[in-house]
Amino acid sequence: MPSRVNRLVREKLVAEYRDRSGLVFVSNQGLNGEEMTELRREVRSGGFRMRVVRTRLAKLALKEIGVENSDILFRGPTAVLDGDDPVATARLAEQLAKKYPRLGLIGALVEGRVLGEDGVKALAKSPSRRQLQGAIVGQIKGPAGQVSAAVSAPGARVAAALAALIGKLEKAGQDKGSDAGNEPAPAGA
Repeated sequence: MPSRVNRLVREKLVAEYRDRSGLVFVSNQGLNGEEMTELRREVRSGGFRMRVVRTRLAKLALKEIGVENSDILFRGPTAVLDGDDPVATARLAEQLAKKYPRLGLIGALVEGRVLGEDGVKALAKSPSRRQLQGAIVGQIKGPAGQVSAAVSAPGARVAAALAALIGKLEKAGQDKGSDAGNEPAPAGA
């Protein structure tokens, strides 16, 4: 490939890798064309992306964004899986590795940290970002609901007491009004 094309590809990889919080690297050595086509179809259907990269250009791109020890992420022909959630991407890679025995897990790059194969497996077993966010919201919502109830309870009692008092006063005013019609007329009239 001419050096200008290499430079353009590297720049594109730098831009993509910088924007992603999690990339999973897999070895696709030994997969035939039909298996790769099916593999790519499965990856796309899950909302993920898979790209086979030139090792040298990918290493240069990772170095340019400040990733150290990127050498462990490359072993022969390498494909990079990426998606919005690093945990979901790792889960997908692990499922695909089980389905395609010649597809090997190599490692991952998660928020600037390089993980090996064991790190990918551990990441796949951890809760996803959405699950963690849901747990945090649940933890916050419980005490917040208790605080809200504690704050609004005295106000509700005061409102109920005022409503009862208003009801009594209105009833007393109506009773006085009905008594006024039954009083005898004054003597000088």
